[in-house]
Amino acid sequence: MQALQVEEPHHYERPKRHHKSIKKRVFEFMDSVPMQLFLGVLLVLSLFLPDIWILSNASSDSDAALFSVLLAVFIVFILETVILTAVQDDYFLSFFFWMDFIGTLSIILDIGWIADSFMPDNTAAQKGSLLRAARAAKLGARYGRLMRLLKLMRFFKFLPCFKQEEDAEPEPTMSAVRKVSSELSSVLSRRVAALVMLIVIVVPFLDYNIVDKSVDAWLTNFRRVAFDNTTTTEDLDSMAKKFRRFYHTEALTPLQLTIETSHLPLFNEHYSQGYKLRTDNKVLYETSYIDDDEKYWVRVKMNRTVIRQWDAFFGIMLIILVIVVLVGFSASFQNSVDVLVVVPLEKMMNTLRRSATAMLKSMQAMDKEDEENMMGENSDLDQELETAVLEKMVEKLARIVKHVTNDNDLVVDENVDSAVASWLTQNYAGGAARKRSAIVKDHLDLSDEEQQNKLRDLHKTVDPKVVNSWNFDVLKYDYDQLFEYNRYLFDVFNVFAQFDIPVDVMNAFMQELSTRYIKDNTYHNFHHACDVTQTTYRLLMVSKVHIALSDLEAFSMLVAAMGHDVGHPGVNNAFLVKTRHDLAMLHNDKSPLENMHCSLLYELFRRPELNIMVGLPDAQWRESRKIILSLILGTDMAHHFDQVSKTQLFLEVNGEDVKKFCYGHKDTIECFGEEKNRIFIMELFLHCADISNPYKPFEICAQWADLVSQEFFSQGDKERASGMDVSPMMDRETSNLFNMQMGFIEFVVSPLVNTVVTLFPPLKETGEMMLSNYIQWGEKRKDEIRGTVDMAADKKDEEVKKVDDRISKFKDKMAFLSNIVEAKRKHSSGSLASNK
Repeated sequence: MQALQVEEPHHYERPKRHHKSIKKRVFEFMDSVPMQLFLGVLLVLSLFLPDIWILSNASSDSDAALFSVLLAVFIVFILETVILTAVQDDYFLSFFFWMDFIGTLSIILDIGWIADSFMPDNTAAQKGSLLRAARAAKLGARYGRLMRLLKLMRFFKFLPCFKQEEDAEPEPTMSAVRKVSSELSSVLSRRVAALVMLIVIVVPFLDYNIVDKSVDAWLTNFRRVAFDNTTTTEDLDSMAKKFRRFYHTEALTPLQLTIETSHLPLFNEHYSQGYKLRTDNKVLYETSYIDDDEKYWVRVKMNRTVIRQWDAFFGIMLIILVIVVLVGFSASFQNSVDVLVVVPLEKMMNTLRRSATAMLKSMQAMDKEDEENMMGENSDLDQELETAVLEKMVEKLARIVKHVTNDNDLVVDENVDSAVASWLTQNYAGGAARKRSAIVKDHLDLSDEEQQNKLRDLHKTVDPKVVNSWNFDVLKYDYDQLFEYNRYLFDVFNVFAQFDIPVDVMNAFMQELSTRYIKDNTYHNFHHACDVTQTTYRLLMVSKVHIALSDLEAFSMLVAAMGHDVGHPGVNNAFLVKTRHDLAMLHNDKSPLENMHCSLLYELFRRPELNIMVGLPDAQWRESRKIILSLILGTDMAHHFDQVSKTQLFLEVNGEDVKKFCYGHKDTIECFGEEKNRIFIMELFLHCADISNPYKPFEICAQWADLVSQEFFSQGDKERASGMDVSPMMDRETSNLFNMQMGFIEFVVSPLVNTVVTLFPPLKETGEMMLSNYIQWGEKRKDEIRGTVDMAADKKDEEVKKVDDRISKFKDKMAFLSNIVEAKRKHSSGSLASNK
């Protein structure tokens, strides 16, 4: 039994040792200098060979050789990854594994045999965005191959700039610190290098190459000349010579010009280049026209060899630059760590070690043997003592340093009285492009007589000039008149014909909608809905945004405006939440009123006799519903300051583009190509319309201010009756209308309106009216103070001065209006129609 016990372990260990020996030898072979140099040569080939191929203008027939070399490199790198996975235990899924994986996989995009199956070829030159995306993908992947270069960084220690001065016998503390420094350098160098690689990979996707439109311009001229029946062959020859001279010194040169006409023989000219061209360096541009029901073509074939050569050259330069950055930064980082960290830390730790070791060791009952063992080697105790000292230092610093952040969305001026400040804080502080049809433009250009004909069904007391101004006062009209006025607004956008909306259904819908608004509400009633609808319409028209929206989007905006407060109970969301109302419970305290408005509105659409959406196909119905729900939910004042921040960000990013559109320098808003941007602006306009009273003429503004105050007081009465604390500005006994309106304008409305006016200069008048209203509310407040009987004269002067200071500050805040030039678009309706 003893013999078996001795022999048995040897019997089972030999295969394991043999297996480990094989793995070790394979790993050493893969990690050897010759193998790494061989792999480095292959890496250089994969990086530079595709661009060198283009730079040398190699024949397309020789591409097979390029693809063969790259395919061989790809296979070698695959084998390397598989072998390292098998022989290196900590390699699989490690940093270097993913580095090798990304670099190897990227080679596929340069192997035409493979890449051409899923990447667009050069014949798709007209598809600019797709071609740029494909080019960016290939270029980004090429730079991703540089990730493999990081593996060579472990050999950098042999370079002079990476060598460290070796101490004869470093102290234990210094040895430990250098170990930490070395590990820190290794880890951070890899991370920073990887970051550099990722940045370079992303850069091509952010690069926007400006496309040369001169060829398109020449095509347009050729087509115009060809279409003219008076054009002669001499005319074509003359124009062709001008065309050839134009590109004589350009990188893009003509190869062939072909012009088909109805009255002349085929015009076809070839231009010699003096060298053989690659197939992918030839680009075809073409256009057509119809004459006597026959289609004729104008085609131009261009040579872009020079452009691609420059592109390849700069690709090589960029790769070299990345290599230089990697090597240079690593050397600089290593040196900086030694100078700024290692040397000071060694000195500091040497001092700390002597004192801390003496202190801590004196507290330990160590015998002589333990002490000799500790001092005789680089023991764990030394490192633990250093760690303990550093930990105690950090803990002490942590107790000393306090970092306090105070981020308030709403900062109220010190001159605002406490009641208004409390009200503002509680209620408002919180944590491809489609064009409008020419029909809208035609409506805007109608004469008074034509407008009267267009509005023949509109009540005679409704003046179209007033409807199309900021002076329209909905409180002057009864429901029947407002129905007519609303129908006019929808008809301006041609929705009845565009979306097959029966007029009787629209009338029935408005009639029923008006009954769903609670008449007893002094503010949130059907008149408010109509006021917001007309204001939304004005914002669209004056800003010219209606040109950049589709008919469906404009229609959806008006529907959302009409129904945005349907069923409003006359109390705010905070009241519903505090009283645990069924709506708050149903919607989990998240915009209960706005969710209810959406639900009630679409409840009406379920009745056939009220369904103004009946003519919409499913796709348009879903798109319209998405817009309407988003717009109505966006009217929750809890989102107000978030809306302000988003608008300011939108101004920074897209302001110049929008202003050029408003001033008539452009017929499109580029960012409107994204649906989210169009919906954002629609939400913004409806929200602005919902709080528009402060930038209406003062007579209208004052009426609505009184009405909203009465509704506030009604809620305050309910709160008092329920034993609740009365909300600020809702106590009819203590609230001051003038203070409330000044605070609302200054701290809530103006931050949004000012940004909107800056973004859309034609809306300048709204800012001017808001400033005027603020001044008038201030004057009323001063008159009120002066007429106060039980206030001392000096106190009156003090309070009046506070109001004057607020007015002065607000004027300064609104001074930007004087720098806004009125925007007058000079585009005809025909030009807009052509862009539809």
